[in-house]
Amino acid sequence: MSLGSSIVSRYVRLGEDAARERLSHFISNKVMHYSTARDIPSLDGTSGLSENLSLGEISPIECWNAGFKALEEGHDAAVVVHRRAGPRTVGAHGRVNEWNNKAAEITGYTKEEVTGRYLVRDFIIDEYKVAVH
Repeated sequence: MSLGSSIVSRYVRLGEDAARERLSHFISNKVMHYSTARDIPSLDGTSGLSENLSLGEISPIECWNAGFKALEEGHDAAVVVHRRAGPRTVGAHGRVNEWNNKAAEITGYTKEEVTGRYLVRDFIIDEYKVAVH
């Protein structure tokens, strides 16, 4: 059984520092291609944060905040919402540019209703606006 651990161990990066490093790398280098690259197994298109999120080493809110900080700094990046809410992305200036079926199912808003609108201003209730900004 220990044979597998020697193969997998080089890919495992645990701990808060590793999670923050992964998030920083994702925001800086990969988030702008996430909506198209995430579903293509031959591409390195995901954040790689699943293990860190599942172990509580980084929170979905911390991921949100990093994305919004990048937007505020003028990066034409995207914000990736926790996957239970369904992948949604917000482009530069905080406007929704992608809204999938799961997001529509959970929120009750169609893609047509949200595309181009401001995610935080128009859809996040006041109680949570500070947390996602």
